[in-house]
Amino acid sequence: MTTEMIALMASPASFTNVTSTEMVSDNVTKTGTKHRNVADVEWDKDVRIIVLWIQITLGVIGGLTVLTWLFINRRRKSRVNVILMHVTVADLLVMVASLCQVIWEMMDRWWLAGDAICRLIKFYQSFTMLSSSNMLIMLSVDRHHAIRFPLRSPPRVSIKYN
Repeated sequence: MTTEMIALMASPASFTNVTSTEMVSDNVTKTGTKHRNVADVEWDKDVRIIVLWIQITLGVIGGLTVLTWLFINRRRKSRVNVILMHVTVADLLVMVASLCQVIWEMMDRWWLAGDAICRLIKFYQSFTMLSSSNMLIMLSVDRHHAIRFPLRSPPRVSIKYN
């Protein structure tokens, strides 16, 4: 194990006169003191929970603000507003996925709901992260098309059913 890997894994408080040659295994020195790292469950649990709550709060406030603005300006329909609405909805779904994560963190990473619900929630978390990223890519492609080919007809962003 290199010194750089140890520096990445160990917390700053654990660097009290410990060199890479004194490390034995599992971040335990020859003296028997355990070094805390980011893989430890106890490592800054409160910080993780606080950051998740801040993310959820700001994300929901921002998302609801954008949806309110889009609802107030609903007379002005443009493909950018449609894409912004979809980006906002995808981001709000990410906040729900983050809420699942913060609940799991608050329960000390102890899972009680079984394998099927675990797989369902992890699928939901992955789906929302990818959908949010893909909506941002779609917005970028639309803006690229509008700047690069201003006189062409714009691509459709929604399908109207009769």
